[in-house]
Amino acid sequence: MRWDLACLYATTARLGQALDQVRHLAELAGTPGQKASYYLALGQLLELRQLFVDAATCYLNAVETNAADPGGLRHLEAFLETHPEIRRQIPDLIPRLWKCRMAVERTALTVA
Repeated sequence: MRWDLACLYATTARLGQALDQVRHLAELAGTPGQKASYYLALGQLLELRQLFVDAATCYLNAVETNAADPGGLRHLEAFLETHPEIRRQIPDLIPRLWKCRMAVERTALTVA
C-alpha cells in the first residue's frame, strides 16, 4: 500500500512526499534485498530532484546492504559515469566503491 502511494506521488510530481514514503519503507524493510530495492528507489527519486550526492549515497547503501544484486553496483557505476563531479563531493566514495565491487564479486563467486 505504501509503495503504491509512493509511486502515485512520484508520478504526480510530489517527489518530496514520495521520498518520505520510500524512506519509511526502507526503515521497515524485512530483508536486505527489500531494503536495497528501496535505497535504489530513493536514489532515483533524489536524482529527479537533482540531489546527486544524496542519490549516490543511496546507491552505495543499496550495494552495501545487498551485494548479492550486482544490478545495484551497475547502476551506481553508470551514475558516477554520468556525474563524475560526485567523486570529489563524497570523501569516502572511492574506498566504499572498492569495497562494494569486492563484495559483489565475492558474492558472485560463492553463488556460482
